[in-house]
Amino acid sequence: MIPLPKPRPFWEYALFALIMTGLLMFLFWMEASDAVGWADTALAFATAVLCVFAFVLARRATWIAQPTRSAHLLAVLGAFGMVFGAIYADAYLLHRRDITSSRFRHDAVFAVLLTLWSSRGRPPVSNPD
Repeated sequence: MIPLPKPRPFWEYALFALIMTGLLMFLFWMEASDAVGWADTALAFATAVLCVFAFVLARRATWIAQPTRSAHLLAVLGAFGMVFGAIYADAYLLHRRDITSSRFRHDAVFAVLLTLWSSRGRPPVSNPD
């Protein structure tokens, strides 16, 4: 029988979700023009739990064990998409006055630059075939 990898303990994922909830709440607080409340906290927690589930499912994928340049770029874009999506969902659902075209343009330029910076200088991964 094949030895299966040891599953991560529940508390590691729970601690990560709690930290991510706190960071998302900080981002929500920075972007909101009025006070943040329990609905913001629930949205941040739901986003963090979805991110943890995505990590658990991604750990089972073969492209994690042997990443390529495109897999790394997709993972980075997915993480940025989840964070920016949560921020815009919070702004749209709970703080309607905060969404402007200049904010969207600024965030889009920031996301593109951050993606380019995070994917720079990585040597191509060779397959051990």
